[in-house]
Amino acid sequence: MAILICSQYRSNNARLIKTIILLTMIHNITNKKVVYSKLSGAFTFADNDWFQFNTYSALFTVITCGTSNILSVNNYSKIDNSMFTRIFKLEPHYQITFSFKFWRIDTWDNKLFEVFADLENQYSRSFSDSDTTTNICQVSSISDSVIDVSIIIQHSNPTLQIILKGQGSFWGISDFELAIDECAPGCDSCNQSQCFNQKLVPISIQWITMDMFSTQIGCLDYRYDWTY
Repeated sequence: MAILICSQYRSNNARLIKTIILLTMIHNITNKKVVYSKLSGAFTFADNDWFQFNTYSALFTVITCGTSNILSVNNYSKIDNSMFTRIFKLEPHYQITFSFKFWRIDTWDNKLFEVFADLENQYSRSFSDSDTTTNICQVSSISDSVIDVSIIIQHSNPTLQIILKGQGSFWGISDFELAIDECAPGCDSCNQSQCFNQKLVPISIQWITMDMFSTQIGCLDYRYDWTY
C-alpha cells in the first residue's frame, strides 16, 4: 500500500510540475506583443514613417540592396551625420525588444553607427569598408555588410523614442520590429512578476512663468504648456 501511495504521489507531483512549466511557457509567449513591424519586403518610400535628419544635404530614399529593399541615406560626404528617429506610443509594459538590419554601404572609414532609446545609448559600433570583401550593392569595387541588431531594455514609459545615427556616407536599415512585454490586463504599471497598485490621477494646474506668452500644445494625446 505504501509503495502504491508513493507512486501515485510522484505521478501527481510530476503532472503538477509539467502544468507549472506549461503555464510558464504560455505566459512567456502570450505577454510579448509585436507593436510595430515595417521596412520589410517590397516596401516603398511612401511606406516609411520615420523622420530623417542630417547636418547637410543628403538623399533619403528606398533602394534595392541585393534582394532586399532598404530605407537608406546617402550623405554625399564622409564627415556627415544622419539619423532616423521615431516616437512610439506604447501600452503598459515592463520590457521592450527591437531588432532590425543595419546596412553599411560603400566607403566607411571607422565611422560609428549608434542606437539611442529615450536618448540613452544602447548600441555603438565602428565600421569600415575593409571589414569585409563582399559587395552587395552600389559601387561594385567597394565592400558592403549587413548586420542584425537586437536590443532588449527594461522599459515602462508610455512613449519610446528611438534614434538611429550613422556617421558613414551611405547606410540604411530594414526589417524593423518592436515588441513589448505587456502588463496584465487592467494593470497600468508592472514588472516581470507583479502589477503595481498605481493610478494616473488627472490634475489641473495653471503654471506661473516669467515669460510673456503661454499656450497649450498637444502631442501623442498629452498636453503641454508652451511659453515664449
